Amino acid sequence: MIYLYDKEGYKFSAVGSGDDPNYISFNSANEDGSLSIKANIFSLSTAGLTIGAAVPETADYLTDGIWMGYHLGGMIYTPMTSNILPAGQRAYDENGSSTAYYVFDNSLDTYKEYVVGEWVALELPRKKTAVKYRIYSSSINFPTAWNVQGSVDGIEWATLNTQSSVTPITGWSSYYTISLPKAYKYYRFNVTAVGGTTGTSARLYSIDFSDESSYNYFSIGSSSTGNNFMWNGDALFIKGDLYVGAGENGIYFEDSKIFLGDNIIESSTNAHYIRYVANLPVNDYPNIIIHSLGFTVDSDTAPTVFTAERTFQNRFYSYSDPAYIKESLGHYAYTTSYDFYSSSSIEASGYLTVGLYQSSDANSIAILTDMPAKFMIPEWYGTDTSAIAKYPSISSWTDPENCPISNIWTWKKSSGTPYRVLYIRLPDGSIWWVDMNLPA
Repeated sequence: MIYLYDKEGYKFSAVGSGDDPNYISFNSANEDGSLSIKANIFSLSTAGLTIGAAVPETADYLTDGIWMGYHLGGMIYTPMTSNILPAGQRAYDENGSSTAYYVFDNSLDTYKEYVVGEWVALELPRKKTAVKYRIYSSSINFPTAWNVQGSVDGIEWATLNTQSSVTPITGWSSYYTISLPKAYKYYRFNVTAVGGTTGTSARLYSIDFSDESSYNYFSIGSSSTGNNFMWNGDALFIKGDLYVGAGENGIYFEDSKIFLGDNIIESSTNAHYIRYVANLPVNDYPNIIIHSLGFTVDSDTAPTVFTAERTFQNRFYSYSDPAYIKESLGHYAYTTSYDFYSSSSIEASGYLTVGLYQSSDANSIAILTDMPAKFMIPEWYGTDTSAIAKYPSISSWTDPENCPISNIWTWKKSSGTPYRVLYIRLPDGSIWWVDMNLPA
């Protein structure tokens, strides 16, 4: 039915039939000239924009464009036709049954039976939040006690709800509420007691895990690839490549006071990094780099040399003179460099490089360092500490003690001359010795 109002209001209305009809109404008498629409779905087809009060669970049902609306809530999974269909979902149980999906096929003609201690589980294509659930069972074989668990990885499980001493019925139970709902990728139903007329097992026709109503926003880039952007009021889901800009743009983790920046704060020619930044209002530098991960090349247009790099940095005490540990991995060498602290009197920096001594010889190793290092020379006694004859001698020393933990070590004898000896094992395996005397 269509209504045209008087000239003072210039109001136009189109109203459907029924007790609660949909309508469209325009009132030019209002200052904003408001347009009111009541409809389950409102579509601007040429603009690719849909506004409505319900939406299919998966983006595959939507056409290309933008969808905004109110999700009415319902099952968090699509009814299954096998243990692995629809794609992305998986049903499995304690027994490795090929028909575990019967519990999730939304059919009251199929069922599975489980004894005490057995379970059936559902894997979703992405994490979803179930706020309630119900079961369809039989009073012949009924689960009188159980618990429902959730997991993000299918390994570590959190108990979401526990029931005991439940009266057997045939049909749908009432909904059980999950007190602390979170987003999980896996949900599991564990049978802990059975009852009913026979009472030998728990007969499960269906388990309905459901979410709550929420406001949703979809942007469907391509119905053929399924690429989409979705916000459901609880989490953001993106299927497709994600690009984050440079400069002041970043990804912020507010509770951790950390954000990811793309080459933020500092830059270098032909250097490309992702920065992990501490977002603290201190020292006039609110963005303190704590970790960088990236690479350098000799040319952005025609690179011939590539080096993967990462650094741990502490710029809190001096932004321009940070303490850092840097790792660089090239084609032939791995280098760790550091700079802990520097001043007019102290310079504690250096590097350690391990790599091929000759590029043509894969068995050659070169170790280069300028790091000041101190280490203890072990004193090795071996098994013949008191053997008088086993001291270095050009004529009689044929069985020296061999230290397994160092190429340089000392040996202190209980008697004989020399009393102390410094041993050095050379690359060819031979061992040299130096006579050592006690200081005067």
